[in-house]
Amino acid sequence: MAAAQSLGLLNPKSICSTACILAFGLLATAQSLHETAEWFGLALCSALAALLLIVGARARLTVRGQRLDVGALPYRKRVTLADLHLSAVRRLEPEDPFRLRWRLNGIGLPGMCLGRFSTNTGRPVFAAVAGRRHRVLIPTRLDFDILVTVADPDALVRALKEGSPQQCGTPGA
Repeated sequence: MAAAQSLGLLNPKSICSTACILAFGLLATAQSLHETAEWFGLALCSALAALLLIVGARARLTVRGQRLDVGALPYRKRVTLADLHLSAVRRLEPEDPFRLRWRLNGIGLPGMCLGRFSTNTGRPVFAAVAGRRHRVLIPTRLDFDILVTVADPDALVRALKEGSPQQCGTPGA
């Protein structure tokens, strides 16, 4: 039985960030759309905005059998539950000092951080977060930890510690 929940990456902040990318592309090309290169730039900018919206909408945390899937293509991680330190899974409060630092590979926009990031602790994480609220840190035995946002972080922590994943809902914006 699979338990899947949205990671809330498609939210007002990420939509606004994506709209700004598209608006800057429109502004940059508005005065010279008669040239083929400008149309190509506008098409590329539009494709990027569409990709960001699709990735944000499809980002999920899913537990199937003994495997945890986090993220959405092209930024997704699959780890076995045996690779997780389930007893150390914890909810991070907004004032918790744990912070993402540099994006190593992924998307880093207001309201949408997806991919591999460095942290202030020195240990990299695969992050799929929509902000500072509702975060859950999932330590692994691998060379990275996992940081996610879900609507009910306490339920996710409980479910992972008990080994019986359940639906945790969609986080609010």
